[in-house]
Amino acid sequence: MSASLACAFGFDFGFDFGRNQCAQEDQIPIMAVLPTSKAFGNRTTGTTISQLFSVSNTGKGTITGIQAQMSSAGPFRVYSSSGTTAPMTAKVEFAPTATGAFTNAVLFSSDQFPPVRVAVSGTGVSATISITDSFTGANQALSDYNANWVQPSYGGTSKILSNQVVQNTFPGMAYRSDWANGANQCAEIKALDSRGSTSGPVVRMSDSAAATFYLLNMETGALVRYLNGTAATLEADTAFANNDVGKICANGTTIKTYKNGVETNSVVDTNIADGYPGIRQGSNSTYSRFDDFVAVSP
Repeated sequence: MSASLACAFGFDFGFDFGRNQCAQEDQIPIMAVLPTSKAFGNRTTGTTISQLFSVSNTGKGTITGIQAQMSSAGPFRVYSSSGTTAPMTAKVEFAPTATGAFTNAVLFSSDQFPPVRVAVSGTGVSATISITDSFTGANQALSDYNANWVQPSYGGTSKILSNQVVQNTFPGMAYRSDWANGANQCAEIKALDSRGSTSGPVVRMSDSAAATFYLLNMETGALVRYLNGTAATLEADTAFANNDVGKICANGTTIKTYKNGVETNSVVDTNIADGYPGIRQGSNSTYSRFDDFVAVSP
């Protein structure tokens, strides 16, 4: 019978040796680290994200001399730790200075154990992310043409028709789900026919239960806020002509609109903090025809 089984059932191995053996069995520590791995995901270069790792003793006895360090150099670092005896925590940061995918490992060593290796990964992305779409494709639903175009729950649908994007069911709405650079964003579109009612590029579109986003209404030139289904004109301007390019940007609490690269409106509004760039189309396929969508950081 093994020593651990003998101690579990109360058997001895003979005098002092057996008692010492059982005492040692009762004091075996077990080091556990959580999480067991961490994917930090996309992170804009020049910014930092952190993760706390916890070290615990799931056995008996004591674990001492705990140290956390990275296995190699790179955009990961151990920023701080709460101590050297379990339980303790260590904060690991991912701060990419270049674009690309990175991998590393955090090594948790102690006086009692060889290092426990915890894999970490992350991707550095450009501070300026650009999404472009010329809507070149067969006649089909916009989401079938490109799955990154997502119809919000409160909207109608758009479609590709003759290499343009037009309304399919009222009101056509869609946002780019692959936008990954945060709340500060610009959306730009060319109006092949600008007569579409309350139509144009949008920023910070939410997929909530009711319409929430900022819109450049190219029919009138107005900057419009939709908040929980209620529309409010924040600033007025003049209508866009066919083939004019409209652009709307949200940067912090400042919302701006542009016509052919010239600023037309600028307001401060704190009601919508985040969301996705996209489009809204409020008329049938004769009107509100768009081309050449661009989403970019301000």
